[in-house]
Amino acid sequence: MEKNVRLRILLVMELLIEETDEEHGVTMADILTWLENHGIAGERKSIYEDIRALKEYGLAIAYHQEDKTYRFANRLMELGEMMLLIRAVREAGFLKEEERENLTGHILELAGRYQREALRAGAAER
Repeated sequence: MEKNVRLRILLVMELLIEETDEEHGVTMADILTWLENHGIAGERKSIYEDIRALKEYGLAIAYHQEDKTYRFANRLMELGEMMLLIRAVREAGFLKEEERENLTGHILELAGRYQREALRAGAAER
């Protein structure tokens, strides 16, 4: 495996943004496995430094002692706000179907994996 520090910190950021939220976290072992699966070597000390750098950059990353997980805790929008926007877009009669799908996709890009699942489930109920 090639050691690439720049790519490692970006992959750590991607994992935290995509796979975590205020209710779902990742452990250090999860982070190391994620990196390994992407062909990057990592060790605990370097990951701690990466997380510290991401926090300095401005990402809201919280550590939860009770389950020893890291979580990305500050999305641009709350789940309810995104659901409201998706419903408004889907009900907008002046938009073409393709425009509705594009706008809905853009809203879903603001969410992490678990939020996207909840948004899709909520939209399917209608």
